[in-house]
Amino acid sequence: MKPKKCVRAAIALSWVAATAVFAAADPVKQGAGESQSFARAAVTAIVADARKIVSANGVEELLEIPIADTKQWISVRGRDRRNPLLLMIHGGPASPEMPTSWAFQSGWEDFFTVVQWDQRGAGKSFVANDPAVIGPTLSLERITADAGEVVRYLRQRYAKEKIFVLGHSWGSLVGLNLARLHPEWWLENSAHMMMMMAGASSPPSRARRPAAR
Repeated sequence: MKPKKCVRAAIALSWVAATAVFAAADPVKQGAGESQSFARAAVTAIVADARKIVSANGVEELLEIPIADTKQWISVRGRDRRNPLLLMIHGGPASPEMPTSWAFQSGWEDFFTVVQWDQRGAGKSFVANDPAVIGPTLSLERITADAGEVVRYLRQRYAKEKIFVLGHSWGSLVGLNLARLHPEWWLENSAHMMMMMAGASSPPSRARRPAAR
């Protein structure tokens, strides 16, 4: 994300939040029956414009994909399709990072095609399915199996034999479990990245570009 656009998005969101708080606390306006509202679409449009992928060989997709008789959502973003895939497995359980990834992910997108995945019972995947059906299926084993299906989908869609995986908190447990079951899927140091970065929010170092396979 360019610095000017990043600042613009941050200012816009801060202005919306601050104005809403002051408007709600103003008894004069409330007494006069005046109200002020902000359309969610307008705010999200500012963020979308600020982080738009404009490179000719880039990728920017928001996809609903079939996973084990459910509908689950992924966001795929990067400035060069030739870069390796990086699957981010969020924490929680049920703490998706897709809605806030715009705040920290931009630097990653120079070196990876970054995949944010809303696990079953979380985020967009929660609203895409019947909670009464999903609830009894929530377990480490089932979510690990879902992660495996997501990786299979990514390897086929983007023609990558191997990928990187990064787990955050709970996601590191899912990722390490998946790495144990399918060691053939990973580029070097994926398990190391999960263990070392499980609680981190800073992007990987820009000092060295990982080799794509």
